[in-house]
Amino acid sequence: PGPHHGLRPGGAARTFCARCAGGRRRRREPRRPACLARVAAARRRARCRRKRRQRRRRRARRCAIFRAAARSNAARGCGLAALGLRPCSPAACLRPACARYARVHRRQTRAAQVLMSNLFDVYGFELFELGFFNSDPHPGNVLVMPDGRLGLIDYGQCKRISVELQAALAEVIVAVAEDAPDAVVAAAFRKTGFRSEHDDELFTAAIARVMLSRVDPRMMRGKARKELFGSDKIAHFPPDLMSVWRAVALLRGSALSLRCNISPAECWREKASRLLQARRAALAGGV
Repeated sequence: PGPHHGLRPGGAARTFCARCAGGRRRRREPRRPACLARVAAARRRARCRRKRRQRRRRRARRCAIFRAAARSNAARGCGLAALGLRPCSPAACLRPACARYARVHRRQTRAAQVLMSNLFDVYGFELFELGFFNSDPHPGNVLVMPDGRLGLIDYGQCKRISVELQAALAEVIVAVAEDAPDAVVAAAFRKTGFRSEHDDELFTAAIARVMLSRVDPRMMRGKARKELFGSDKIAHFPPDLMSVWRAVALLRGSALSLRCNISPAECWREKASRLLQARRAALAGGV
């Protein structure tokens, strides 16, 4: 070994065990016992710092995506930017409590509610007055014009429903919108052709409400779905009704992406009631 063997770069001497064969291993000195409370507090602080950094990164990513979408919509002349709504600054997005963020958020929410209400009205007209609707209303097929009007494109996946299915669906919508008992909702839903293995009223009514009411956050949990489908199973779901459900699911998904939890039954209740009244009048006149 050289004259500087056992010295650190700063000049401090290191101690070695006598069995280290020339000092290849450093001797482990006994560590002072640390206070468990201090160690736990330090770990909590480090965990909180790590979570704060993760939240900041997620917010920054969301803001970047929102700004990119707004720029794209503005370039195409559609989207919320066409209504005079601009995304707030990155600093405002990272501070949701600031007044400007809250003001812009309220304006965007009101505009989104108006847009989605108009879109649901259009599909209510198609379902209950025309009997012919587009079963693929994903966000790429819906445009917001510069003057605020809606533009619907790509009617390549259309479906025509029978008068009987229109009337049965109208009965289900009125029952769900009025929050009728499960027996009433289940009886109306069976008229559409829906069947379950055990013909359970609670299960049938729950499927109808999941399909046509507001999105219930409790149904997003796996435990609730297991309890629902553990009581009964779907035996037959009509193909025509599947197209209606697809359209409803896409419309509600678009609404939820704009932070609007809309009930299709409440939006279509008036049109469904008019259809049922006209059908009853026609049947009475025929008799």
